[in-house]
Amino acid sequence: MAETPDHPIAPSDSAASSPTAPVPGGDGGGPVVDRAAAFAAGPPRFPRKVIVLALAAFVVLGLGGAVVDHLFPGPVGAATSTTTGDYPPALSTGPVTAPAPVATAVAQLPARASALMGLQGLSGRQAPPFRLVDQYGRASSLESFRGKVVVVSFFDATCNDICPVLETELAEAYRDLGAEGARVELVTINTDPLALARPAARPADEGAVSTVPGWRFLTGSLAQLGPVWTSYGVSVQVQRNTKTVSHNDLLYFIDPAGRWRSRATPFADESSSGSFSLPRATEAQWAAGIASESKSLLGLGT
Repeated sequence: MAETPDHPIAPSDSAASSPTAPVPGGDGGGPVVDRAAAFAAGPPRFPRKVIVLALAAFVVLGLGGAVVDHLFPGPVGAATSTTTGDYPPALSTGPVTAPAPVATAVAQLPARASALMGLQGLSGRQAPPFRLVDQYGRASSLESFRGKVVVVSFFDATCNDICPVLETELAEAYRDLGAEGARVELVTINTDPLALARPAARPADEGAVSTVPGWRFLTGSLAQLGPVWTSYGVSVQVQRNTKTVSHNDLLYFIDPAGRWRSRATPFADESSSGSFSLPRATEAQWAAGIASESKSLLGLGT
């Protein structure tokens, strides 16, 4: 059956009685076409079926993208623990599980200092436990610090980027605490999987760690450190060829009851030569902020 066109072209008056009249000047085999009438009718419309199919395609693509985003969400607010080289595959466990910040008040810091530190309130649930050894070979666990505020940082002996800056800030924060420093435990957990032995991890007489009586530098086996890194949201990477160790930087505040209360994000500026530093005034602000948050968790005014 012949298909009826959407816009039939009207024959000219001269050809109305003879649809098959020859086109003037032609070969006598084609129909007469009234071009003026064709132009007046305008362009042919898209078939309704084509429009419906196009709309359906857009809807399907949109819904499909939403479904994919729901089923396979990208990482949000947490690093991925990835490794290369000598780092044991058993510890490459996928996304780390850093606690998500919640809308709770943190310390009594001025807004400027809080923003500088990236200070965020946490859920207040119990912090993940750990049991490691300090720079003197003594067993240390989170439980053993109960009754004190615990400030937990993560770096290693050979770290030469942000780590020395954070060491300086923590040491100055301890001095800012004065007598209350005895109620605050500074704990740094080793992040170098290539230097796990206690002397290699952190000699007791090196760095700012040695200037603070209560500062513990903790290390252990990979089997012990791996779960701690993961539960505290720390991603450690080792480059295969250079053996370079890198990690993200987080600073946690745990209250005397052993609960996660807040988290800060340390940083430093890198120079063109590859060294890291901060202006002296910024380091002092960080130190004051660490001390202030610690005092707040002890129930003291700042």
